[in-house]
Amino acid sequence: MASAGGILALFVTGTHFSCRPRWLHLHLRIAVQDAILVVTYFQRLRDVEGLSIVDAAREAAEKRLRPCLMTTLVAMIGLFPAAVSNGIGSQTQKPLAIVVIAAR
Repeated sequence: MASAGGILALFVTGTHFSCRPRWLHLHLRIAVQDAILVVTYFQRLRDVEGLSIVDAAREAAEKRLRPCLMTTLVAMIGLFPAAVSNGIGSQTQKPLAIVVIAAR
């Protein structure tokens, strides 16, 4: 879903789509990082705390929302200047920034 959102953002902004594996790799790394934060905490709640699946899922979602939002916000704020740039070299960095920002 996030990749489709990134491609849609390129279409909406009129940016040319060039298939660069680095974009997908970077985007997937950030998504996996967020998922790992939630899943490892869920597993710890199940194994150590002994919570039920529903309770562990609810608490993991509540407690790990802030770290996931922080990683998302850092990626978006850090790539914003590249997404709006028009200078020399922006042809390579701008699409990457747009995809990562839109997919977050």
